[in-house]
Amino acid sequence: MRKSSTPQRNDVSDAEYIDESGTNYPARRYRTAQATSQTTSQTHAVYRLGPSADVLAQGHVAMPLTDGAYLLVTPHATHVIEQQSGDCVMSLRNDPTLLKLTCAEISRQLEKLAQAQALATIQRH
Repeated sequence: MRKSSTPQRNDVSDAEYIDESGTNYPARRYRTAQATSQTTSQTHAVYRLGPSADVLAQGHVAMPLTDGAYLLVTPHATHVIEQQSGDCVMSLRNDPTLLKLTCAEISRQLEKLAQAQALATIQRH
């Protein structure tokens, strides 16, 4: 039987990332173009927010659309990103409802993680 524990850190290895229950998943990788140069970089998800949403190391939310594209939700806009080049194909105005729901879900999961952490601390002492 697997012992349930809260992750101690959110900088898990490149091979895995976690969800609110501490379950490890294979990391999804996302290619992004650098706005200030002609280079691209690859980033990976550090936290699974839901079945089709990841929190990236920069704090933005990525949602895979297809094998070749994903949505990148930032505070200023939602971008459709072409996965192979990392280029932004289209920028859309953020949907306030999407932002509110995403923030609410992050808050809910943060509270749940904090409760699990507190319980684990009590059980250790």
